[in-house]
Amino acid sequence: MNNNNIIIYISKFLNFNEYRNLSLINCNIRKELTLNIPLHIKSEFAIIELIKFGYPLLLLYIFDPIKLYQIPIYPKKIYRGFTDYIDYIDSDYFIKSTIIRGKDEVNRPFISFYYNNKITTLFQRYTDNNMRWVTGGENNFSNRVFVLDLNNLNYLNDPIIIILSNLLNNLNYL
Repeated sequence: MNNNNIIIYISKFLNFNEYRNLSLINCNIRKELTLNIPLHIKSEFAIIELIKFGYPLLLLYIFDPIKLYQIPIYPKKIYRGFTDYIDYIDSDYFIKSTIIRGKDEVNRPFISFYYNNKITTLFQRYTDNNMRWVTGGENNFSNRVFVLDLNNLNYLNDPIIIILSNLLNNLNYL
């Protein structure tokens, strides 16, 4: 086993910060580590970045953090209507993907799904509570607004969450 293989093997047992520090030792190690990033390091990096963006950790139990992180971010602030819900997400926003993510004008994160020519958006309902999320838009999945309370772990079995999770986690373009 040569030195590079040893470093790659050792890297499988490191957390994100240790991995980053190891990659800073020299250019050759950085190159090897960049070409061989273990899945758990990619996942940890995605979780760190998604939390910085505003997504709560419990939401990341629903969606694959790596796939959510790779979804295009809609660059403009989304218009907030008089109901305080995100309004006016148009099908034109889904040029590169059937799922987009971003923030509204008051910095609440959202994820929008374009499915069966309808748009459903899952977004943080209140600016001061990132544990309550709701759906809005032309809901494909039920005739009700879905309220997701991340403090209640029963949400993992809700049919709407299962559908949204499957749409995001089974994307083929990633």
